[in-house]
Amino acid sequence: MKPVPCLIVIACFGLLVGCAANIPPPELADARQAYSHASATPTSRLVPVELREAREALIRAEESFRDDGISNRTLDLAALAYRKAKLVAALGVIASDSTVAAGARKDIQSTKTEIMKPQ
Repeated sequence: MKPVPCLIVIACFGLLVGCAANIPPPELADARQAYSHASATPTSRLVPVELREAREALIRAEESFRDDGISNRTLDLAALAYRKAKLVAALGVIASDSTVAAGARKDIQSTKTEIMKPQ
């Protein structure tokens, strides 16, 4: 093999390996998507502390990927961030439903009081 084509093949291989290192693992991509979805829902404003914790978990996973690449630590942090984002979505729905239920109970009590008034 001639030296020039051999160098081209080696350079292409190096470029391919270098680019592959920057591709995040599916766990981190899933965590990003879950956080994006959770933070975009209107109910997430009802659980701001949990939303902040999910964002911080995602940031830690991103930093681990940047520093260590695809390591066990990165995968664990990405899984944790994913779960925290899913928890935000669920807790937001629960908080919203609780608010609606409290309003319904108040309306029922108001209606009962109104019905029981002597005419």
